[in-house]
Amino acid sequence: MMRLQGLALGALAVATIGALGCGSNGRGDDGISGPHIVIAPPDVDVTVTNNVPVAQAYTATLIDDNGDSHDVTSMVSFSVANPSYGNWSGPTLSVTGGGAGVTQVIATNGTLMGSAKLTVHVSGSRDDGTVPAGAGDMFDGATESGTGGPTIAYPENNVIVPPNMGQFDVHWQPGAGQNLFEISLQNQYVNLKIHKAATGPAYSFYLPAEWTAVASTAEPITLTVSGMNTASPGTKATSSPEMIGTTNEIVQGGLYYWTTSAPQGIFRYDMSTPSTPPSSFFPTNMAPGGATNCIGCHTLSKDGTKIAMTIDSGNGRGAMFDVVDRSVLIPFVMNP
Repeated sequence: MMRLQGLALGALAVATIGALGCGSNGRGDDGISGPHIVIAPPDVDVTVTNNVPVAQAYTATLIDDNGDSHDVTSMVSFSVANPSYGNWSGPTLSVTGGGAGVTQVIATNGTLMGSAKLTVHVSGSRDDGTVPAGAGDMFDGATESGTGGPTIAYPENNVIVPPNMGQFDVHWQPGAGQNLFEISLQNQYVNLKIHKAATGPAYSFYLPAEWTAVASTAEPITLTVSGMNTASPGTKATSSPEMIGTTNEIVQGGLYYWTTSAPQGIFRYDMSTPSTPPSSFFPTNMAPGGATNCIGCHTLSKDGTKIAMTIDSGNGRGAMFDVVDRSVLIPFVMNP
């Protein structure tokens, strides 16, 4: 009967393949007794830069009861403990940068399983709008002034954000004379920067895929905004760093909010599809008779099945609706 050695997600023993041989004690050169699968290479560290995938080939070797080795690369199924880290083509993993940090590569033949360590670093730099050529190099070569950096207005320091937040906004007030900025999110596994030209209060945001990669590390993240004046690019000033945390679990459900931007009305953001923009849930022309009224104040029931809202501004009519089909549950009434 086959015996599985070091089965894990928890504590799977992984050994390096060198010149694997047989031994009379039934052990391979890795020192593990009994049949088991060994993945090579056993420990890989890769860096994905600017979304350029890195191809990493793996092999799998079965060590039998006698300690003899057999190449079973074509006979096992390969996977990654966190599928967001990459895509498989046979035994070759294309590391995409969709996830960062430490994960496990797994090979199984249905009976035995082996694993290997994979560490992924993600770095990148992109421009938000039109910026001077080589903006990143300008910041890399500038001397830090130590004072006068931008002031981060949003998010708050020590905020905790779910991994499925979608885009991650950053708002700031510039320092005196600053018109070019570098936003940075980084920890030991990620280093993602955005460059933006602006005058006056400004904002930018990390795309949903970028935030997903940052949040997947499950490590504290440092946020900074640096600013400079392009007329004197030799110096820069950096904001006080803020710490960003992430939740252990995703947020379920939907987020409802009111907007005055066209089309006005109540919008819904589905937390299960962070890459999909918010959609109009209750536009103003959905009021009975198709009248265009002022929809604004609203509240959801605790179970999320009902929504109550004002229809003709804060002092006008109000009603309660079914969230599923938006039918009227309690008719419109006028306030006294």
